[in-house]
Amino acid sequence: MEVIAVELEADDTRFALVYKKVNALSRMQKERIKRTYAKFFPGQEIIMMYAEADKLPHYYGKEDLIEWLVTNNHRSEFKKYTF
Repeated sequence: MEVIAVELEADDTRFALVYKKVNALSRMQKERIKRTYAKFFPGQEIIMMYAEADKLPHYYGKEDLIEWLVTNNHRSEFKKYTF
C-alpha cells in the first residue's frame, strides 16, 4: 500500500498528515480511512487532507491539530511511504 503523508509535531503531539485523493466521503468512510492509516503511523494522530471539487484543501481529524495546520501554514514536504 502506498501512502502520501508528512509527519509533523504540534505542541508535543506527533501526527501524520495524510493526503487522500477522494471526492465526497461520508463521515463513516473518513473514520475507516483514518483507522487504516493509524496502523502505519502507530502512536500518532491521523489528520486526513483531501480536495473536493473546489480544489481547496480540506482536513478531517482532531480539531486542535487542524487549527494548528491552518494557522501555522506548514511547508513540510510530503513523502510517499510504501507499506
